[in-house]
Amino acid sequence: MRVLVTVFIFGLLAAFLAVIIEIVTSISPLALKLDSAHHVGLASQYWLTWQGLLPLVLLAGIEESIRLLFLRQYFLRFRTEEGVLSRAEKLLVGITFGIGFSSLEAFLILSGTELRLVGRELLGIIMLHTAMSLLFTFLLLKHPARKRFVTFSILGCAIILHTLYNLGILFFS
Repeated sequence: MRVLVTVFIFGLLAAFLAVIIEIVTSISPLALKLDSAHHVGLASQYWLTWQGLLPLVLLAGIEESIRLLFLRQYFLRFRTEEGVLSRAEKLLVGITFGIGFSSLEAFLILSGTELRLVGRELLGIIMLHTAMSLLFTFLLLKHPARKRFVTFSILGCAIILHTLYNLGILFFS
């Protein structure tokens, strides 16, 4: 149980750092939502230009890079204490980290920052962050840091998937 609480806190801290970096660089999801309100009629044209797509890619890049770094740090710090993890334990670590990471975004949504996102969208956010955390968990445990090509390839795929998810939210919400 202590392990899961630690993993959850690592996920939550990673999300806080991502939000801080997004705010400092002015690439916050809320700003993108407000910006999308100005481009409702032009959504298909605006968000597929570099001016519209670049902030979405940077947003996904910040979140996925921090997720990978925090998961890597968790395994460097705590994996040696626990020994080799079973497949079920790896699954639990990935899911718990993802729920911790998505809990900040879920809290912001439920606290009224973005009231129109509820239900399906909230579930989608939790599923996206959990799936990416699971992907990175298995990457880090299967391919250590010495496999840089694999790490950067999977990070790139995660950024693309996250960007596509964000585009889906902008187009269909």
